[in-house]
Amino acid sequence: MRPVVLACFLAVATAGAVPVSAAGQQTAPSDQQGAPTSRTVSPAPNVEPNGFGSHPREKHESLFVRHQLREFEVEASHLENESRVLRNREEAFYKRIGTLPRARATCGAASLAAGFLTKISYLKTPGFDPVTNGGTGNGAGLYNPPQSDATPVPSNYVALFRKAFTIAPGGLQTALCMVNNVYIDTMYDPDGWAFWEAPPQAPQGQGKLFIGISERLLSKLVQPAPLTLSDLEAGILRGLVLNLPNGVTFSKGDPRQDTPEMALLAVLAHEMGHLLFADQLNTIESCGFFANSWTGALAFPDRFHQFGIDNPAALHKNGEPYKDEIESDFRRHRTYDGIQKLGTLYGANISAPNSHNPSSATSTAWVSLFSAVAPDEDFAETYKLVVLRNAQQGEALTSLTLQFPDTSTTNVSNALPVNIVANMNSAALQTKARCINLSMTP
Repeated sequence: MRPVVLACFLAVATAGAVPVSAAGQQTAPSDQQGAPTSRTVSPAPNVEPNGFGSHPREKHESLFVRHQLREFEVEASHLENESRVLRNREEAFYKRIGTLPRARATCGAASLAAGFLTKISYLKTPGFDPVTNGGTGNGAGLYNPPQSDATPVPSNYVALFRKAFTIAPGGLQTALCMVNNVYIDTMYDPDGWAFWEAPPQAPQGQGKLFIGISERLLSKLVQPAPLTLSDLEAGILRGLVLNLPNGVTFSKGDPRQDTPEMALLAVLAHEMGHLLFADQLNTIESCGFFANSWTGALAFPDRFHQFGIDNPAALHKNGEPYKDEIESDFRRHRTYDGIQKLGTLYGANISAPNSHNPSSATSTAWVSLFSAVAPDEDFAETYKLVVLRNAQQGEALTSLTLQFPDTSTTNVSNALPVNIVANMNSAALQTKARCINLSMTP
């Protein structure tokens, strides 16, 4: 058993996702044999129906090729069985991880915010690498746990973390207090990561929970003209789809909600979603969270889920497009096809190139393109949106608008909006939201 449960990266504003092949893409079933034609053509003299001549050598080659194909089929079947066994083991591990005892942390009995701030430090580098499971993944050596660097955390970072924690719903505040450390990561571009120690990385009962936040992101959140929530979401979308048309972007929202602290809260909530997914997958599944969106394996096959990578064993239940299909359309300059597929995931009914009329989105099962990458991202993104809708101190999110361009004109004013928060009124997303209890803790 591999030793650790990991959560995935969150997106970066400009770095982009690692290009991958179309994983999880459903293969269309082969056509059934049609009715006999009215005219049967006999094979030419001295030629076998399979196209090989009647020469003994050609017959021998034909039999050899058929034999090789049969061997390949048998080997492919064996590999699929082995892959299924591994997927089942991984899923079983995820469903058991929440029962493992661990070193629970708190924020102390005084101020929760003050206690949370004591958990924040710089990550000592070089050293811990979440991608390689801290040194235990990908055939590497012994576990190298994360360590704090003595560098003081800048006061503007501390103030931003305080604001983000203060506006978080009470349940998330409690959950964040159970994380052992929040590290400022100077090495990696992704906005955030989460990590759960599991034996043998830590003795039974002493495994810890960590969240990492990119300093690159933090530095942009404290600039005079800071990055805000809508900017963060635009960066995630562009990180997932490298050739996204300029007209597909998030518009600026209510200045009371579209703030730097809401952006940081979004990253913290997404990463907490991964820890909750690892901790409570049984409960989440039995509630019906995935019933309208996924079939196949729910747990990602690798313990650390890097940003934007599809889960090849998980399929969209209702045939919705995959991220790589959309990216392929834009890369090949099939702009309308890409916009139409992207609009499908966001509940926008784009009917024709010259008549884009996004409907009131009442049928989508996804809160974002990111959520359609894999089941764990689906839960993390949905949890994030539920958190943002329940933010405190007047910052509860009521609108997050994605603009789709009208490709029939170059007039920017013809942009077509979809309010992602309003999409939560869809039946499938209401079911998912009911499965998310903000008092959930890892």
